[in-house]
Amino acid sequence: MEAVEIRGEVPVRVMREEIAEEPMVEMRPLVVEDGAPVTAADGQPVFHPVPLFETVDEEVEVIERISAGTRFGLRYDQCLVFETAFLRRVADGLEARLGALETICGLDPAR
Repeated sequence: MEAVEIRGEVPVRVMREEIAEEPMVEMRPLVVEDGAPVTAADGQPVFHPVPLFETVDEEVEVIERISAGTRFGLRYDQCLVFETAFLRRVADGLEARLGALETICGLDPAR
């Protein structure tokens, strides 16, 4: 792969070896929902790559702590719910203010 490195204040074109990890797959015959094999026009079975997974046993050490209270946390997507509700409230307020200004100025709000 070709890349540009800045050495000092000089851009230098360099070649780097890129290592791409390919997922392990196994070619398996393709079937329709009822389990019948899919065949090509020449009558040969159609194959499709299926990723191979490996089961890994992992030991996890659980450390229990004595705490003075209960600790709660929020996930990122849960925080987005609050942000969306806040933005909806702000937008509704701005829409109401704009409607009031249009009424005061005698503008047609449908425009």
